[in-house]
Formats: sequence, C-alpha cells, structure tokens
Amino acid sequence: MGIRGMTKEQGTTISVATVFAILASLITAYPTAKNVLAGEIESQIKQQTQPLTDAFYVIVLQNIQNQQNSITAMEFKRDHCLSQAECWTLRDAQDLEGARRTLQALQSAKMNLEKK
Repeated sequence: MGIRGMTKEQGTTISVATVFAILASLITAYPTAKNVLAGEIESQIKQQTQPLTDAFYVIVLQNIQNQQNSITAMEFKRDHCLSQAECWTLRDAQDLEGARRTLQALQSAKMNLEKK
C-alpha cells in the first residue's frame, strides 16, 4: 500500500484531546528549556565580556595606585606646611578628602570586580 497524498478538500482533523496533550507537553517542557537557554545566554555573555572586565580591572588597579600616590603627596605637603599658613589651604584639605573618597570608591569597585 502506497502513501496517499492529501487533497486540499480533505483537510486535517485534530481532536481536542490532541491539542490539550500538545499544550501540556509544552507547558511541562517550558521551564526546563527556559533555564537551559538562560544558562547558555549567561555563559556566552560572560565569555564575551570577560576581556572588557579584565581590562577594566587593570585600569581600576592603576587608578588605585595613582590615587594612593596623590594622597601620600598631599599628606606630605600638609605635614610639612604646618608653619606656613598659605602653604596648606582649605582647598588643599578638600582635595585630600575628595581623594580619600575616590580611593574608597575605587577599592569598592575592585572588590566587586573580584567577586565576578
């Protein structure tokens, strides 16, 4: 017996039970498929962004070192200008405080990058 073709007039019939069975299968498989796809996407994103993360980490390390050097220089100036009022100004004190806050922010960024 050969395979008979279906004509346009014959149409296709699907029972309600078949439709419900297909829907039940899709609903059951959806969470698993969703988790698998999400894991794959996350892995690909991590892999593709890793070089940028590494470069950013190096930049943050360099900025931390530069900020520490600036703070050391400002503290040296402050400690050696006690006898001269115009040598250490309010602006210098504000700059030192700002540099310390910047250093804390950079160190926080470094710790966040190390967690990833």
